[in-house]
Amino acid sequence: IRFQKRRLANMSQWMGATVNIMEGKYFMKHPLHLSSEDSGSGALPVVYQAMDNAKVTLSGGKPLTLDWAKSTSNANLYMAKVSAGTHFTTLFVNGVRQIRARFPNGDPQHMSGICYSATQEADEGCPGYAKAAGGLLRDKELNRKLKKAERRMPVDEVRRRRSPMSSRPLTSGTDVQISVKDPMRPHRVTGDDHFQSFHYLTDTGRVGVPGFESMFSFWNNLYTQRATGTKYDPAVFNKTWKNPETGVVHMFHNGLWGNWMFQIDGRDMTKNELTFAYGGWQEARGGGVNSNHFYVENIMEELDAPGEWFLDTTANILYFYPNETSCPDLSKAEVVAPEHATIIRLLGTPTHPVTTVKFQGLTFTETRTTFMDYYEVPSGGDWSIHRGGAFFMEGATHIDLLNCTFNSVGGNAIFLSEYVRNCTISHNEITLTGDSAIAAVGRTGMIDGMQQTYPANNLIANNHIHDFGMYGKQVSCYFQAMTCGNTLENNVCYNGPRAGINFNDGFGGASLLQNNLVFNMVRETGDHGPFNSWDRQPYVTPAECTSGPPSIVPAPNRIDRNFIINGYNGVWALDHDDGSAYFNDTNNFLVFGGLKNYLDHDDGSAYFNDTNNFLVFGGLKNYLGHDKMSGPGNVIVYPGIKGRSQGSRKCQTDDNGEFAFQYYFSNLCFTPDGNVYTFSRCDPGALSDHVYQTRSNQFFSPNATFHVTCGNQTYDFKAWQGQGQDLLSTVQDLPGPADIVTMGMKAIGG
Repeated sequence: IRFQKRRLANMSQWMGATVNIMEGKYFMKHPLHLSSEDSGSGALPVVYQAMDNAKVTLSGGKPLTLDWAKSTSNANLYMAKVSAGTHFTTLFVNGVRQIRARFPNGDPQHMSGICYSATQEADEGCPGYAKAAGGLLRDKELNRKLKKAERRMPVDEVRRRRSPMSSRPLTSGTDVQISVKDPMRPHRVTGDDHFQSFHYLTDTGRVGVPGFESMFSFWNNLYTQRATGTKYDPAVFNKTWKNPETGVVHMFHNGLWGNWMFQIDGRDMTKNELTFAYGGWQEARGGGVNSNHFYVENIMEELDAPGEWFLDTTANILYFYPNETSCPDLSKAEVVAPEHATIIRLLGTPTHPVTTVKFQGLTFTETRTTFMDYYEVPSGGDWSIHRGGAFFMEGATHIDLLNCTFNSVGGNAIFLSEYVRNCTISHNEITLTGDSAIAAVGRTGMIDGMQQTYPANNLIANNHIHDFGMYGKQVSCYFQAMTCGNTLENNVCYNGPRAGINFNDGFGGASLLQNNLVFNMVRETGDHGPFNSWDRQPYVTPAECTSGPPSIVPAPNRIDRNFIINGYNGVWALDHDDGSAYFNDTNNFLVFGGLKNYLDHDDGSAYFNDTNNFLVFGGLKNYLGHDKMSGPGNVIVYPGIKGRSQGSRKCQTDDNGEFAFQYYFSNLCFTPDGNVYTFSRCDPGALSDHVYQTRSNQFFSPNATFHVTCGNQTYDFKAWQGQGQDLLSTVQDLPGPADIVTMGMKAIGG
């Protein structure tokens, strides 16, 4: 293509180009790297496609030619010699990802999603995991010495210890603390001072400095709070390991917001302790490990179940315990060792982007795991993330990724990094990823988001995403940080360990989520929902995002006409968490758990607008701040169910006692007992200061019962209206199910 372009007198003679790929499986010796020189032009793209809808598979692995023999020490095992220096962390046999020898036994591809944060039924729990007996932390004096020593370490030694497979150089940096007095969101500097002060690193290498910009920042002080090991139950871990340092621990932390991976340094069988050499950067926020769940992989002595394998890098021998049902003849099997994390990489710049290229009908598979690579904390949410994927774009515009399949990639499937504009990711199937399916992540210069280093105005539509997060547990179908103006529509997302869709910050705003189906999420973590957002730090963003002058006030995001089913360990169907603001939630059908709003702004308008939503078994909750509009037109059916989701909260809940300019009005709420509001702090002697403003609502309950509890005072409907509340509201007898459904569907335009 470059050669053809060079032959042209000028680009007006360009007629486009199509690369038709014949049917087959292609093992990529190197990732396909495209630059601006490989671009199309205008309406004439460069197209890479499967010829005549053939099955074209692009593998990030290397096929192994092996001479298998039965192990003389274990009749279940086969062994084969590999070349000296061979190293891989994943193995595929006949296209299926196998299990690195582990304890307790389990297959992430079949067991993800059944680890409950709270066991409520007899068959619930975390099979495939052991339970820690407490974490280990360095004592303060030792930690002080280690911090001093490691700050003097050469950069490559810090990199080796903390991120051994990182390709990004780490350099010394300077800690910068910024206090932001946000006139539009006074909660940042008043009340309980949420999110008013932020630490940044000017670069990403200094050890032990708090901030949001590097993998060293996420615990505020990596070396005083990071777990350096874990205790275990000797009755459970009863095998002797000859080389424990080959092992990797996969562990949930005590907040159950995600998991970490640690390379084992050693095992003390007298103290029943595993010590860690490095790791723990795969999720940004959390405390110790306490008694949470973990498993250990890559231990030779744990090679004891079908589908498991172990690579002895000292003796250069691969051991495998085949599943004879799926692999009856190992001598004829295709055995692949992943080598590359990326299969296609597009790298341009804002001034010279890769543009007008289309990929369609391709299958991406067998890329290596990335959980021990470099992870960064992109912004003020709970996430850290590996900036990479099987399909990676940076400095790209008008790229189309259509009708492709991503199956069993080791990290993220699709990654939009920094300047990525007007690209379309549509009609793809993504499954069995190691981390997230699709991620869009920018960069900023501390609070300054004015540079062209963020994704914007991209379309993610009609994708089928399911069964993801085989290794990482703080992962999503779609994740964004420091990006604006993207549209996510008509996607189906299900079977994941945490949120299906996550906004890590409030950068820019103006994103649209519409007509998506999200369900079976938060299956292995807790304190979350199928949709989650944070906004703990402000950014100055340009007019491209805000449709106005540069501002720390983002444009509103809109969540519209989505069908979201909460379940498993989820709390709220729409979980606007710490610092979230500037959302319009409209016309959504939310089942189990309802909708939570967090903060606000205070410029005289409301930027939590919850209107015309149909909520079944869940209500509305305001938490912290002012200026929230719960109404008009929400239909709330039987809120306050017991169990997971949102617990006993009713039609409307306020959990903090801040009620300025908060309104619950013109909604319909159906309850089984007439209990309609939940107040965490309510003073009957100063009701106007402790209750949001309510009016023009319709309440339905058996025999038109109604009561509100405020502190030690309970009001019936007449007394409640006597307090100036719910004027123009009505209480009616409970109608039949068909009538309730009709009213709910009318609210969302159905």
